[in-house]
Amino acid sequence: MRKLILASAVVPFLALSAFAQTSALDKKDMREFYTDDQMTTVKSKEEISAAVKKMDAARLARIAKHCKMDKSQRASFCESFNAVNGQ
Repeated sequence: MRKLILASAVVPFLALSAFAQTSALDKKDMREFYTDDQMTTVKSKEEISAAVKKMDAARLARIAKHCKMDKSQRASFCESFNAVNGQ
C-alpha cells in the first residue's frame, strides 16, 4: 500500500519536472541578458539587441516561444526581448 501511495505522488512530480525542463529557459540561455549572476537586473535594450543579432535561429525561436508562453517569470527580460525581436 505504501508503495502505491508513494508512486502516485512521484508520477505527477516527474511529469511536471519533464514539462518544466522543456518549457523553461535555463540559466545558460539567460545569463548573457542580465548584469548580475542572480539574474535580477536585465541589461539594456541595446545590449539585448546586440545579443539577439548574434543568435542562431533555434535559440532565438526557443527564447521567443518562452516569452510568449510565460507571462510572469522573467517578464522584464521578455518585454525587452520582444521589443528588439519585433514581437
